[in-house]
Amino acid sequence: MESTARALALLLLLCPLPALVGADDPKPGEKDQDRLQGTWKITEITLSGKELALSEVAKVRFIFEGKNLEYIGPMQSDKGTFKLDVTVSPRAIDMLNKDGKTTSTGIYKFDGDELIWCYAKSPGERPTEFRSKEDSGVILMRLKKEKVDEKKK
Repeated sequence: MESTARALALLLLLCPLPALVGADDPKPGEKDQDRLQGTWKITEITLSGKELALSEVAKVRFIFEGKNLEYIGPMQSDKGTFKLDVTVSPRAIDMLNKDGKTTSTGIYKFDGDELIWCYAKSPGERPTEFRSKEDSGVILMRLKKEKVDEKKK
């Protein structure tokens, strides 16, 4: 009896409690929606197979707020919404304009605290891999969320 109690105590120490009780995400994808919230800046970008210099996109920001998505660029800005599909692999993200029309389809994943986002410039075929091939019109980005004090810069 004592050895069973010790074994159970050891198991509790070595395994997180949610794993023991089988706690799944009650709403799959809700965490992705939450993780996207905030302002993201580009740390790497490839357009149609060509890596762009960070100086070309240094002022570009993507702001996720609720289901809204705002693009801020050096020459223009745009607002719309986004829609996630976490039931597919890789996970899908669509960008929609103010009228609800899909303007771009893409895929995304998180790599630690970074977002990897790959999308077609036009609402044609959704990329199936995190790759931007020559003449594809596909944009592959790695983004990092800005800290609150970085937004002031």
